[in-house]
Amino acid sequence: MTLPKFKKEHTKVILSFLALFFLLCSYYIIKPFRAGVFYKNFDYQTAPYLQLSCIIGSLLLTKVFTSFYKKLSSIKLVGASYFIISLIHVSFYFLLTISSKKIAFIFCLWASIYFLLALAILWGNTNQIFSSKQAKIYYGFVLFGALSGSTCGSILSGYIIKLGYLDYSLLFSSALLLISLIFIYFADHYNIDKITDSVSLDKQKKEEEKEKNQRGFFSDFQELFKKNYLLCIAIMVFCLTFSKTAFEYQTLPIIDLEISKQVFLIHFQDLNNKINKKQKLKQKFNLTALEFIRSLKKLGEFQKLETIDLFKKTHNLSYDIQSSYKSYLKGFQTQISLWHNQTQNYQNIFALVLLLFGSSFILQKLGVSIAISLLPVCFFILLILTNFEISLFAIQICKVVAGALDFSINNASKELLFVSANSEANLRFKPFIEGPIFRLGNACSAIAFIFLGKINGINSQAIFLSLALIIVSIWFLKARDVAKQYNQLEGV
Repeated sequence: MTLPKFKKEHTKVILSFLALFFLLCSYYIIKPFRAGVFYKNFDYQTAPYLQLSCIIGSLLLTKVFTSFYKKLSSIKLVGASYFIISLIHVSFYFLLTISSKKIAFIFCLWASIYFLLALAILWGNTNQIFSSKQAKIYYGFVLFGALSGSTCGSILSGYIIKLGYLDYSLLFSSALLLISLIFIYFADHYNIDKITDSVSLDKQKKEEEKEKNQRGFFSDFQELFKKNYLLCIAIMVFCLTFSKTAFEYQTLPIIDLEISKQVFLIHFQDLNNKINKKQKLKQKFNLTALEFIRSLKKLGEFQKLETIDLFKKTHNLSYDIQSSYKSYLKGFQTQISLWHNQTQNYQNIFALVLLLFGSSFILQKLGVSIAISLLPVCFFILLILTNFEISLFAIQICKVVAGALDFSINNASKELLFVSANSEANLRFKPFIEGPIFRLGNACSAIAFIFLGKINGINSQAIFLSLALIIVSIWFLKARDVAKQYNQLEGV
């Protein structure tokens, strides 16, 4: 029995909602776990080098994915990708039991790049199921699935951490990712009755697309520059990640220091008191002891033991620093995971409110132009705030506001831009833009931060901040430009 058309439309929406729900739920279990693994093993100054590695990893990962574009159907491509990601998650569950900085770094690299590809190919497949008209009506609800999933994932992650099951995060995430894949398959079943503006164009260009199967390594970059509409979106994504990373670098030292202080007093209260007594100081945190404990993270195991012995001899201590340090690292991993988890919870709740009460009104009444310009304005203000003394709580508020705007109104606007494009844009260029181009913004921000930091005699922080503000201004201008092109395509 054939279902009525409206019934099929509603079924597609619900299945797409559930696919996004479980994907985001899966990722938001991994996200605080990744932060904990990174800060447990590395100093915050390693973050720019991780970002540089991400662009290479993302480029290679996306190139492998796009090499199968046109060789497999879109649903088979999604299925294979999600299944392989799940296997890699399970592999890291076992590998991370080995105490190795190399394995920890590779995991943090993987956990930083896989999700962008997973999300991009899911949206690429979803954008082929809905027409432009349907997307305007239903994408608010579909995005609600993403935000609900991220909220539930954050809540679930919080329980996992508090109950002491943090090490099992990868297994939980892998299971939820496979559930997402099941709903993607069901949603794709309704792909047979889709009506898109680009179907006829795709049929006409079928032979042309076959000829493009043999591509050079940088051909995606070259062809992107020939497509002004997609190039504008790519520049916006680049500017977003550059600005976001710049804000992270301005605030990372504060986050690391403040959480280190909290955990230090739990595990090294006696050491803190003894050093204070020897130095005849009456301060809550003994800076000598605190900075010594924080510095151990940069050292190898052998160097760490030597440094601890030297510190004990210098200060005439019999205190067992090594065993307390292991507890400190575990506590630090848990505490920073909880902080990120709490930030994500507030972020997701605020994003849900914006999506429910603000997204539809702004997109339908004020238009894409206004909606897509809100986030660059927000980041311009936040970056200026980092030039002043800012607390851990204030940083959390800033991250909540910016993240909520990004996840709700900005994401909805960006997906609308892709709905008006053809299947090649959604299945070839979208993963490329939201993978390598996304990471290129991170990498360029990292390069600028590292380079300026190594030049003596300049105010590197002020110059870096000025550069970030220029990038945000370019982002704002390109957002207005692409909105005009979108309105022309839609005949608005």
